[in-house]
Amino acid sequence: LVIAAAETCARKEDKLIFLGDESFGYEGIFNAVGINKMEKSDWKSGENPFSDVASAVKILTEQGIYGKYVLVVSPDLYLQMQRIQPGTGVLEVDRISKLLDGNIFTSPVLGTDKGALLCSEPNYMDIAIGQDMATAYLELKDLNHVLRVLETALLRIKNKKSIVVFE
Repeated sequence: LVIAAAETCARKEDKLIFLGDESFGYEGIFNAVGINKMEKSDWKSGENPFSDVASAVKILTEQGIYGKYVLVVSPDLYLQMQRIQPGTGVLEVDRISKLLDGNIFTSPVLGTDKGALLCSEPNYMDIAIGQDMATAYLELKDLNHVLRVLETALLRIKNKKSIVVFE
């Protein structure tokens, strides 16, 4: 049960960071107004994933956005990068990983066919933590211990041009 609770909390954090929360007016990485967007090619063929990521890096550098680049993709796109590039003997994901110093992440909350390259330096974005995750015992009810997990956090996008979403 503890692992399931931790996974649920992690998914909720990811959902808030990546997709925001419309009911509270919070934008996420993928739906913030004013971010860069580029058309995603078919990542199942050729060296399209590498080319798209390199193009996104170019978009950021041309706008003066430098620092730690991070690629976040849905699980299906991550799996599409797990193939050997013809004539190289290297996995597509390994080529991209070298370009980004290993900063490739995936999250199931993204659904399918979604990805973004962002510069995660604190001058471009950060996460404000009001209350770090804490667990509190509430009561014993029907022979079950009832606990509450609480955390307050918010993504702060300081420069929306530090995000490139693949569409």
